[in-house]
Amino acid sequence: PSEVARWLPSTAALVARYQTDKHTVTLCQDSSGQVWYDGQVTGAAVSDSTHISLRASRTANGYVASNKGYVYEISGTQLTASNNGKVVSRTQLKQVSP
Repeated sequence: PSEVARWLPSTAALVARYQTDKHTVTLCQDSSGQVWYDGQVTGAAVSDSTHISLRASRTANGYVASNKGYVYEISGTQLTASNNGKVVSRTQLKQVSP
């Protein structure tokens, strides 16, 4: 999606897009095989405080991305956010594409 592509260093293909009550999470894969985690506050203008784009890795059950002590893990239909090893939120994901 164009709102995600502008944050990535190269062209990438959509892997999956999810919605929660508050966020939109998009996973894309670039031509080198690198997966990217893009998180946005749903309905908010994109800014440094409402958006994050991170390198992600595949796991046995999904994907994981990290940034400054925070870890965002997608496993099945659940997103778990941790800070320095402590879970701060668990949210159900609804896959909206593909």
